[in-house]
Amino acid sequence: MATCERVKKLLPGHLDGDGTAAERLVVDQHVSTCSDCALELEITRAVAASLYEIFAPERLTHDLTGPVLAHLPQMEPAGPLHDLTERVKHPRRRGLVARCFSWVPAGALMVMVVLVMVLWIAWPRPQPLGAASVGMVVHREGRASQTNSVTMSSRTVRLRDGVVPGTVYETPEGAALILALKGSSEVRLFENSRMRVNHDRSLHVEAGAVHLNVVKGQQYFRVGTRDGQITVFGTEFGVEILPETTRVTVVHGEVQVENRNTFTVLRDGEGTLLGRDFKELVAYRTDTSEMEGRVAALNARVDGDIAYAGGASTAKGTGTLRAERVFVVETRKQSVRALHFRWKPGNTSLERSGYDVYVSDNSLRPVFKGRIEGWMLSDIRSTSCSLALPADVAWRDIGLLHIMVLPDFVSGRLETNFTEVYATTY
Repeated sequence: MATCERVKKLLPGHLDGDGTAAERLVVDQHVSTCSDCALELEITRAVAASLYEIFAPERLTHDLTGPVLAHLPQMEPAGPLHDLTERVKHPRRRGLVARCFSWVPAGALMVMVVLVMVLWIAWPRPQPLGAASVGMVVHREGRASQTNSVTMSSRTVRLRDGVVPGTVYETPEGAALILALKGSSEVRLFENSRMRVNHDRSLHVEAGAVHLNVVKGQQYFRVGTRDGQITVFGTEFGVEILPETTRVTVVHGEVQVENRNTFTVLRDGEGTLLGRDFKELVAYRTDTSEMEGRVAALNARVDGDIAYAGGASTAKGTGTLRAERVFVVETRKQSVRALHFRWKPGNTSLERSGYDVYVSDNSLRPVFKGRIEGWMLSDIRSTSCSLALPADVAWRDIGLLHIMVLPDFVSGRLETNFTEVYATTY
């Protein structure tokens, strides 16, 4: 199977149509299972499309061979052979000025090449609405900027810009943005904020405050922060980066908040402070009126609605997300040593998605957070794996375990159909 390094080298030729049929097949098969390379292909395609549109007015419309040849100077008639031989054997010594001017054509060409490269990289260009776009800018105020994380080029955000994966949006004092994403989800970026778009169901908030109205779809929505991760099941909520922690507030719906140690679920009118090393995440009742007021004030400044036909949500209201599975295991209040997962053997060696495992007790309080790596599921000879559970849990009070498995689609795009989950006790 082709490596990511090899596929990335084939991407330019793949876009230009210069690759062989075998190389095109390798790229198509690889990007269908590798989200990183698929994102790289989308970004490369978007950059190429932008350059094509930028230089369209300068594109030649007719052949210049004739006019160029007509203006070339006439060559001197060939002299006697012995004269040419003598000039080769005894070349004239040229002065310093003459030698310097002999380099002028080459120097001018080099300057032109450098200038074109600088303009190519630095020229502000709009983001096209195409296959790579996952949304559109529907409102902008102030001098909001966007940076391409691949080329590191920045420019001012324009209304109706396409939202391309890998773009970082930043709003200084007095600026704000509203982004409409595929599936009818909306993101409001308030002033003094910075956020990166990974794809239509994944964002990373780096600074400031954002408000999200996420419509339930076939795949869950994830928001990353420096302190942890938020998994969204269709809801309206806010994320604010504080000096030491991250505050998450839910207006309507349900989100799951987690760090490296634990997780918790927030529902209507609840919030929590998320810290990287917190051993426990405490949900509390909170007043959402301040955040709702900021949203209402921003909405009031919107001049008019811009329709974005980016694809409607495929599943509205409540229901089960694609590949979301919940298993219930009876423990009879005995200490559980490990959880065991079984699945049907596959017939392909394609890379499978890794899974996050969330274990809760009878009252849906968090007990354990684990991980099944994609490589553990990709071996076609393997049909089971195990996760060890901590021994310090008060098992005498737990009669049932609720086990939720969610794919991350990072290590691979292929899902695993788990058929059974059971526990072993001490």
